[in-house]
Amino acid sequence: MSVLFLVAAIVAASPTDAWIESSIAEFKLADLSLETAEKEIILRVPVLDSLSAQTHDHLLASFFATLGQELVSDKETKVRVEDANGNLWRHDALDLSFFDPSKQRDGETRQAYRTRYEGGALAGIHLGLSAGHGIMWDDGVWRYQRSELFELREDLHTNQIMNSLIIPMLERMGAKLTVVRGVGFEREQVILDNADSFYVEHGTWLEGSSPGGWNNGYRVIQTDTTESAVTRWTWIPEVSGELPVYIWYVAGENRSPSALLRIGSGEHFETVRVNQTERGSRWVYLGTFPFQANQEAWVEISNLGTDTTQFVVADALWIGGGTGTVDFGGGTSGQTFWEQSAQVQSREFSLPSEITNPYGDVTVRPAWALWEGVDLYVSLHTNAGGGRGTSTFVYSNQVAYPSFDPNRAESIPPGSLELQNAIHDRMVESAQRFWDPSWRDRGKWGANFGELRPLTLAWREDADMSIPAMLIELAFHDSEDDTYYLREERFRRDMARAIVRGILDFVYRDSADPPSLPPEPPVDLLVQGNLDERRLSWRSQSDPIDYESVAQSYRIERSQDGRAFFPFALTTETSIALSESEACSRNVWRVVAINESGESLASESVIDIPTYVPSPRVLWVDGHRRWVQTVNEAPARPTPAHEMSKAFAVLSERGIRLDSARAEIVAGGAVELGAYDLVVWSAGETSTVDQSLTGAERAAIESYLESGGTLLLSGSELAWHLGRSFDDEELMFFEDILGASYVADAASSYEVAWRGFDGQSLVEMTLDDGSGNYQRVGYPDVVQSLVGGLSIAEYGDYGEIAGLMQPVLNGQLIFLAFPFEALKNPIHQTVILEDILESFPPFNEGFTNGCVDAEGFGELGPDFSAIDLEGDEGTPVDEEPVGDDNLDYAASESGCTGCHNAQNISFWLILALVVIPLKRRLYGLSHARISRS
Repeated sequence: MSVLFLVAAIVAASPTDAWIESSIAEFKLADLSLETAEKEIILRVPVLDSLSAQTHDHLLASFFATLGQELVSDKETKVRVEDANGNLWRHDALDLSFFDPSKQRDGETRQAYRTRYEGGALAGIHLGLSAGHGIMWDDGVWRYQRSELFELREDLHTNQIMNSLIIPMLERMGAKLTVVRGVGFEREQVILDNADSFYVEHGTWLEGSSPGGWNNGYRVIQTDTTESAVTRWTWIPEVSGELPVYIWYVAGENRSPSALLRIGSGEHFETVRVNQTERGSRWVYLGTFPFQANQEAWVEISNLGTDTTQFVVADALWIGGGTGTVDFGGGTSGQTFWEQSAQVQSREFSLPSEITNPYGDVTVRPAWALWEGVDLYVSLHTNAGGGRGTSTFVYSNQVAYPSFDPNRAESIPPGSLELQNAIHDRMVESAQRFWDPSWRDRGKWGANFGELRPLTLAWREDADMSIPAMLIELAFHDSEDDTYYLREERFRRDMARAIVRGILDFVYRDSADPPSLPPEPPVDLLVQGNLDERRLSWRSQSDPIDYESVAQSYRIERSQDGRAFFPFALTTETSIALSESEACSRNVWRVVAINESGESLASESVIDIPTYVPSPRVLWVDGHRRWVQTVNEAPARPTPAHEMSKAFAVLSERGIRLDSARAEIVAGGAVELGAYDLVVWSAGETSTVDQSLTGAERAAIESYLESGGTLLLSGSELAWHLGRSFDDEELMFFEDILGASYVADAASSYEVAWRGFDGQSLVEMTLDDGSGNYQRVGYPDVVQSLVGGLSIAEYGDYGEIAGLMQPVLNGQLIFLAFPFEALKNPIHQTVILEDILESFPPFNEGFTNGCVDAEGFGELGPDFSAIDLEGDEGTPVDEEPVGDDNLDYAASESGCTGCHNAQNISFWLILALVVIPLKRRLYGLSHARISRS
């Protein structure tokens, strides 16, 4: 050992021991040692049989990102993994015979694209995306590949980031995607075959004769310059939302390279073009599409085309997610597709056996990307081994330390270094700017990783197989500091946007005028006004890093339930008139910002129930600013507007108007709370860092209560933040204005006994513990009254107070120390709202039904989609993408669900007085007790 390395080893002894100890535990190794010599570092394990390909790669990633920065002295130093007998680790060889370079597509050809996202800065770019690991069959059992640490598991949170953020961002820029794990989080799965009873044909379709059809058979027809034939599948979805759609067809040289599909829900549909000349006889991902539960959904395949010598195939469709069906001999995984590894998912998608069979999970990912002929390959992981920060990797047979000289790097596919530079720099920039100025840049590295090596070997064998590739180690999932950020949804979103920004930088690296990113989502939504002056408004959000990323127009989207959103109108303004809405119609609204590069993610949502002027008025204030997600919650981010919309159905039934506003709008003074008879303020789990209630918000609430208003305030961190604050103003607000005090941060149970405003009711309710549709409520607060208020809700069996009703200032406060929207059964949310409506004026007094106009014209029922086509009133969306494919986005609702006129008021009074109390008894004791550990 040289003197230099001896000194280094002595100096680094303590960090080395710590890293070895951490790595043995994290990677489940019997033993591990580190030996240094001149130009060489050896990571020694007892036997190589104890080391999987995944563990080998993560062991190297951990070393490079921690000790490597200190121990690697120069560019020629090599790092290898060896066992006690001197056996070197070698990845299995990749057989490239399956890949036909002649099938490599040029950058302008796209196998499948949606009309809505046809353009964009990444149109024509085919990206291979890998989120590391996932559950796999190993040694006779199904297991995750990584342990749960700090309530996070790498197998899951990497694919949650990919599914929730990176994939939607890239799709909205027009990119074509090959995703090597499951897309979406749904368990619902619908398989539609041409032999099913819900399949119908128009025109002369023939039976296909080639092998490879789903369940053997398929249908085929010649294309025509005028649409003369279509097939149509219909079904009724059980759940609402954006669901992935896949198609199965038998490919052939005489097939259409742009077969036309229409994918619809009710009256809304979008078009998709599919290249059926290639990649057949397996499931091809088309994108995600909105479907409304309990409303007819449908898919059509048309024979419309420009070349009448071609043919179109109609075979099978797969909508939604599903649970594992692959059996390696011991049964299926029982997990949803998004949780499964790439190796398992490649079999779910029926990829060729030369990809699915020979390789383990590490190698099947790049093999899949090679077979698809992607243009770029990006893999997302998190690290372990006792460090902190971000590192990235390209392939190298020898170590390339941070900022290594590209001229000395191992020969790798052209563009790999530039791709690594672009994404790495953007990620570190975002982490340091938005989250932690001292965020650790662990460096740009090269290593002999199984996920990168096959792409390099393929390129060395054939220069046409050139796929720039890199691997990201986003942060350390075994670091208490890093996992604090990894659990934050906003951190994940910022880092996802940085990755997408880096991809854009790379694609346009030689452009003199590179495009900006799509805009950030609009913010500060507000919907309010009487029926004849109803208006939805919002504010454009700037991007502090990309100043050119500004909105040029906006698409307003509407939903019946806050899950499935459909295009409603386009405008270049930041507001739109809803003056022709139906009285008592209940809608959820959101806005998408658009520029030449693509579309933003959607804004937060607001709920809207318009009525005539005499109606009482309720305001919902959405104060959710923070989402914390671990492996214990449902993977999709909660949708409070969906949960609150169900609860607010009681308002539309009674003819009570509902406006909605983001809390920031209220704080800015744009909304006068005193104009409302009831304010429902949802703080969710927003806590100290994001301010459960800001100073301006507290002032608005104090003023409203001073004016005599009735406030329903809920949130699981309000007492934790304000009731134990060292800030005198915050503490004074909680104790003197709200009249409450903080008792405990976490209740003993997720069970809530609702006592009601008479203190005598008993309705057993349950908060979401991670098994519901919201997410696990981390720490429901325990409180008590300082002004002799009534305990209206208690946790479990110990009398811990979960809710108070008390007079404060000149008003009335209903304070829930848990998120109102987190009650698992929506009927229980309705029970609470009904108690309020029956207990406080003007709701418990005679009032004019807001569904009936003052002049006695009865229910108002114009076409909800018919809005002014000029100026800031917005333009109803009406796209004509091809031929006679005219998209009609007219409203699918007709009539006023739940509305009633003067003739049926007595019926609803009977319902309220008789049926509602009976319903409470029926549902009151429907849940078993859940104790918290």
